[in-house]
Amino acid sequence: MNKISQKEFEVAKSLTAAWTIGEAARITRIPRSTVKRIVESIKQRGRIYFRVNYKMLNLLPLAILAEPFKVGKMPQYTLSVRKLYGLKPLYLIVAVVPTAYFETYIEELEKTVKIVEIIRGYEYSVWNFEDGFYKYIPEEKRIVPDFGKLFDVIDALSWRVEKWPPDKRSPDKIDLAIIQGRMVDAFMRPYRAVKKALKDDPTFPKVTVQAISYHVRRHVKPAWIGNSVGYFYDPSEVPLRVYYFRGDAAKSAARALVKIPSFFNAFIENDKALVVGQPPCNIQEDIYKVLQKVKAEMPYGELLVDSSVVYKRIPKYWMYVENGEWTWKSQLYELEESTDTTPREFPP
Repeated sequence: MNKISQKEFEVAKSLTAAWTIGEAARITRIPRSTVKRIVESIKQRGRIYFRVNYKMLNLLPLAILAEPFKVGKMPQYTLSVRKLYGLKPLYLIVAVVPTAYFETYIEELEKTVKIVEIIRGYEYSVWNFEDGFYKYIPEEKRIVPDFGKLFDVIDALSWRVEKWPPDKRSPDKIDLAIIQGRMVDAFMRPYRAVKKALKDDPTFPKVTVQAISYHVRRHVKPAWIGNSVGYFYDPSEVPLRVYYFRGDAAKSAARALVKIPSFFNAFIENDKALVVGQPPCNIQEDIYKVLQKVKAEMPYGELLVDSSVVYKRIPKYWMYVENGEWTWKSQLYELEESTDTTPREFPP
């Protein structure tokens, strides 16, 4: 992992529970100007993820493995498409879809894509400092995995995933604009997020500063489950990797990997799971010891993510809400081709 000073380490840990940069400064007792500078440095080398309870929003993160296809217009709610290299050529499609339109999304996608596997993230996890399965080595300025601690709990990671029924109910447009603004920038001021939505969408409702504060207090903060910090390597030097698991041990394997620094996120069901990470070579042996311990099944082996290009787009979710319900507008949109292949677009 990137070299991290003691002060940056303290700030990064504090960000998990900080709604504002000012709160992080109070937690760490480090001057706000210093915290702000460190936050900007983290953004240059990684991402601060604003995490939400997708169940409360009636949204479902999806990871889909598909046979190779020409990337064109994609169904609404699609976030990204990436090419994978492995024993079998595959593409990874990531989306966050209203639970009520999961089947509609898949039907629309299947018109142009041959789907191989679908993983519904009823449990969607990201690596975060709060889990504590790491050690900070001050003299080396590094965070390293604590595999000993992980092996102590690995047998207790097999609880069942809770699924929830489809539901069309949606958050308010204002709530979604604030949440989406924070997904782009974890400390974006709510007023600025709403102002940006008004600029992007002339039909967006005009609202007072007092009303924005009300929405933050009553709706947005209850859906917020904290922030997480992810540091990236250069993908051309340390490739992104995708691990797809199948069978009874899938959930245990995914829960174990996503606790390891350098892993980012995990889409988990009861009998299958998919994890995205950027583990360096020096921890590969320990990773496979973990996978052997849980007896994980990896039908496609380890998959490497193409480091040259990613197709991505962040949909404006408030535009898909009418009268308090999610909608399906049968819209297809182009994804933007980007050479920044760090995992910035994955759901937080």
